[in-house]
Amino acid sequence: MGNTTSTPARAPAAPAATAAPALPTVGAKATPGQYDAEFPKQFTGYNQDGKPVGAEGQVYKPCCVCPDTKRERDECVLANGEENCAAFIERHKACLRSYGFSPK
Repeated sequence: MGNTTSTPARAPAAPAATAAPALPTVGAKATPGQYDAEFPKQFTGYNQDGKPVGAEGQVYKPCCVCPDTKRERDECVLANGEENCAAFIERHKACLRSYGFSPK
């Protein structure tokens, strides 16, 4: 019929001190800079044209960086409307800032 001995249940692991921030949810409020710590700086400076440059000299384009946060933001806005996706929008802006851009 099965194991008749009882084994103690494991206690859930304690959250790590540096746990990643919770992902945004639809309708959640967001504050500017709320997600900045989640995205470390990815650029080393700016070229002569004022565009952000990476450690290997690559020039970043806002259309090509942060594809995951961009996709999440776009899916939320399409499904729920921009007014309900402030947290997704702010998280994408934080990612863009990590690449040297200044989103409004």
